[in-house]
Amino acid sequence: MFKRLSSAFKTTGFVDLSAASSNQQRQSAKSSSDQLRPRFAYCRPDLLGLELDGDDERSLASDTVSRPVLVAGDRTALPGFAGYAEAINGGKTQVNEDQSQACQFLLRPTAPNGERADALPDILYGGDCVLSPEQYSELLRASPDCLLATYFAMFDGHAGDGAATYAKQLLQLHLREKLMQVYPLLLERINKPSSETPAAAPAQNGGDSAFIHQPDSLTVSFDQLVIGALESAFIGLDDQICRERTTYRITGGCTALVLLFLADRLYVANAGDTRAVLCQRTGSAQPLSVDLTPYNDRERLQLIASHHPELLHKEFCALQFARRLGRRDLGERVLCRHGCMQGWHYKTVTEEDLLFPLIVGDEKKSRLLATIGVARGFGDHDLRVFDSPIQLKPFLSCVPQVTVVQTAEQDGCEDVLVMATDGLWDVISCEAVAETVQSCLRQAREAATAANSLTIVAQELVGAARGAWQKPERPGGGGGGSWRLPDGEQASVDDISCFVIPLDLHSRLSRAERQEDGQY
Repeated sequence: MFKRLSSAFKTTGFVDLSAASSNQQRQSAKSSSDQLRPRFAYCRPDLLGLELDGDDERSLASDTVSRPVLVAGDRTALPGFAGYAEAINGGKTQVNEDQSQACQFLLRPTAPNGERADALPDILYGGDCVLSPEQYSELLRASPDCLLATYFAMFDGHAGDGAATYAKQLLQLHLREKLMQVYPLLLERINKPSSETPAAAPAQNGGDSAFIHQPDSLTVSFDQLVIGALESAFIGLDDQICRERTTYRITGGCTALVLLFLADRLYVANAGDTRAVLCQRTGSAQPLSVDLTPYNDRERLQLIASHHPELLHKEFCALQFARRLGRRDLGERVLCRHGCMQGWHYKTVTEEDLLFPLIVGDEKKSRLLATIGVARGFGDHDLRVFDSPIQLKPFLSCVPQVTVVQTAEQDGCEDVLVMATDGLWDVISCEAVAETVQSCLRQAREAATAANSLTIVAQELVGAARGAWQKPERPGGGGGGSWRLPDGEQASVDDISCFVIPLDLHSRLSRAERQEDGQY
C-alpha cells in the first residue's frame, strides 16, 4: 500500500480523484456513468447574463489561453448591487468547474385557499433577484409578516462539474423548504424577545398544518432555527445526489459556501475551502469561515477512523504522529495524538503505527487517505482510494460550519464581504484582498462610479489572481509560457470565482425605499 501511494505522490503530488479501486472497476464505473444523461446541462451562472447556447458556453469556458474575466451584466443586477466575476483555470480542465448562484427568498404565510396577497414568485432569480423599492414597499403592505432572505452560494467542483452544477440548481430549493418549515417560529422570535419565546408554537395566519409543532422543554433561538435549516438543507441535497447518481450522470464532488442574509443577521455556512472574508473600511480583513481541509478537520476525521477502524482496511493509521515514521522507529517513543486531543503525548511505536497516515501534509497541501484535499462538500459518493476498496465518503461530510454575524448596526456601513473559491485565496492573502477592495472603492468614489463599484472590485480581484500570460524570456527557451503575478510568482491556474457583497445588504434596500419616499 505504501509503495503504491508513494509512487502516486511522487508522480502527481496527489492521487487522481477519479480513480477507482482497480482498472476493471474504473472502466465499469465509467461505462455505466457515460450511459447516463446529466439532469442539468453544463452552463455558466445565470447571473452573468450570457446569451449563449451550451456549445458556445463550453467554448468560452475552455478558452484557457486568454482566460477572459467574465462579470455580472447590467441586466442581471445582484441583491445589494453586489459584484461578481469569474475566470477559468489555466488548462487543468476543459470547463470551469466553479459554479455560483444568487437569489432572494420570500418567506410568507399561505392563505387557506392557496392564494397569495402579492404576485411575486417564492424565489427571485437573475434580473428579477433585486426587488425595486416599489416592489419592496408593496410587498410589505400586502404581506407584513413576509421575511426577505438573500442567498449567495459558491461551489468549487473537482473531478468534473456535475456535483457543482447540481448544487447550483437545487440547494436554494432545499434551503427555502427548510426555512418555510420553521417560518412561524422565526416570525414569532422576531416579534418577541428570544427569552420570552417558547420552543414551539402552532401555525399562524392560516399556515400549512405541517408547520404545527409540539412544544418541548428546549428553548430554541432564532439563530439555532436558521442554522438547523442550513445544515438540513445541505444534508438533503447530498442525499439527493446520492439517490439520483444512478439515474443521472453526476460527476465528482464540490465544496460549498453559502451566505444567507435574513432579518438582521448574516449566516456563513461553509463545507470546504471556499472562503468568506469581511473587508472593513479600515483596511483590516476578518475571515468568516475556516478552510475545511483534512488538516483543519483532523479531529473529526480521526474520531471516525478510531470508532470505525474497519473503514481503513488495515491500510491507514488513525493516529497523527509528529513526524513520518519508519521501521527504525519501532519500539521508540514518539509524540502523537488521537482525534479527541488538542495536545500531544508519547506512544511506543508498533507495527500498526507504520501504516500510511490517515492525513498527510499540512494546511492546503494536506490529503485525506492520500486522495483528496478537502474534508467536506457534496458528492464523491463513489470515490475510492487508489487501487483499494477503501471508500472516501464515510469520512467526507456535507454538514457545514456556520458562523453568525449581526448586521443590525450596519446601516450605512461600507464594509464588504469577499466570497471566493480557493483559486483566489491560494495566491492572494486576506489582507491583500482587503487592501485591493478599499483601493478600488476609493477610486470609485473619486470617479463617481459607485453604481457598479462592487463589480469593478470583483473584476479586479479575479484579474489579480489570474495574473498575466508571460512568454518565455528567451526564444526557443522551451515551454509555452505561464501565468504570472506582477512579482513574477506563479499566478492561480485554478478556476477563480468571486462575489463582492455589501455587509448592509438588506438595509440598502430599505434605504432605497426611504429615499424613494423622500425620507432619506
